[in-house]
Amino acid sequence: MHALLLATQLLLQNPTSTPAGELDQARLQAVSAEVQAQVEALRGTKFPKPVTVKLAGQAEFLAYAKKRQLETSSAGRMARDQAVAALLGLVPGDMNLEQVLMGILEKQVGGFYDPASDTFYLMSGFSGGVAKVILAHELAHALDDQLYDLDAYAKRCNEETDAELAWRCVVEGSGTSTMNQWFLANRAQVDPADLAKAQSLGGPELAAAPPYIWKPLVGSYLRGEGFLVRQGGLNLLMAKPKPADLDLALRTPPRSTEQVLHPERYWDEARRDEPVRLAFADAPAGWSVGGTDVYGEMMLALLTTPPSKRTGLDVSNPTSILGVEYTNAAATGWDGDRVLWLSAPDKSGEALVLASRWDSPKDADEFAEAARAHLVAKADAVGMAPKSVLIERRGEHDVLLVSSTMLMTNDQLRALAPEWRVVER
Repeated sequence: MHALLLATQLLLQNPTSTPAGELDQARLQAVSAEVQAQVEALRGTKFPKPVTVKLAGQAEFLAYAKKRQLETSSAGRMARDQAVAALLGLVPGDMNLEQVLMGILEKQVGGFYDPASDTFYLMSGFSGGVAKVILAHELAHALDDQLYDLDAYAKRCNEETDAELAWRCVVEGSGTSTMNQWFLANRAQVDPADLAKAQSLGGPELAAAPPYIWKPLVGSYLRGEGFLVRQGGLNLLMAKPKPADLDLALRTPPRSTEQVLHPERYWDEARRDEPVRLAFADAPAGWSVGGTDVYGEMMLALLTTPPSKRTGLDVSNPTSILGVEYTNAAATGWDGDRVLWLSAPDKSGEALVLASRWDSPKDADEFAEAARAHLVAKADAVGMAPKSVLIERRGEHDVLLVSSTMLMTNDQLRALAPEWRVVER
């Protein structure tokens, strides 16, 4: 992913070529010390303690990724994410989400930072300026973790997709910003041939992946960096965030992707728009709750995108990344939501209830209209894809969406939806 993002920036730059040598452990430590000093200079602060650096292969990364998932996610998290995405028509009903995600990460990751051990791992095969680019990004994570304890805030997100994604935008935006500032100062060290080779990694996997998988990933880097410079789009000029802004965003992060996508709703006190928190009453009798979630504007914008436009990511064409849209008119005006994943009493099927609140009746109407147009039930749907869907307006500002893997009447779908109320602003 680092190489893919740098390829985008190289459209605006003209780096020269320098020789690149393979890194062994000793050379990696020397290069890391060099880049750490440069990151300190760029950020204007010192690392409170040393960062261990090591080389890693794909097998080591996959083992780490699985261990990290077990340490940071509940046992049912992946099942919840897959069920909700399928019931909203965002992934195929029979997709193995974990398998697809691991396949993409395996091919795209250039390096990774482990907060638990304060260790940075560079994937073997990267060298020269590209290795330094990856180091700059991941060492920014190490510095942020030492100063702000990244995992501590992630835990406070309570596995809610929207809050986690907003937080990830700050974290990856910070890493991307530091990476780009390093690149501006050291562009002559980046060999375009090495970069092109690294950029092609994971191309087939990303080209085949639905936007549900790649768009939040790419958005956390690019829109996160834009958010930190108070820009509601990409930071094409690679402006540097103000130290006070970066500090505030890491200490008191945005609570929603709405605030990331519309930065004035975070940075401008007069226009700050905090999300409402919705809560459901008791689940319908006999049905068991598999999990709850908050989806937010960036994820609901996937639902309000026509299926014909939900294509894979073409990494061979970096200019296409500049045109990616992370929200749309039907998802704008989001004020809060709550997702409920249910299992039938006899385990014969699954259902999803999504209650959403919008800033105005017009916003609610636009979301409901787009959702009706793009979430279509199919009687022959397979796996977790919906066979029944109900979408209707409630009150002035709310929309109810219910989908199920079973054939159900509208009255039966309505009966699945508990009452909901605002519990916090």
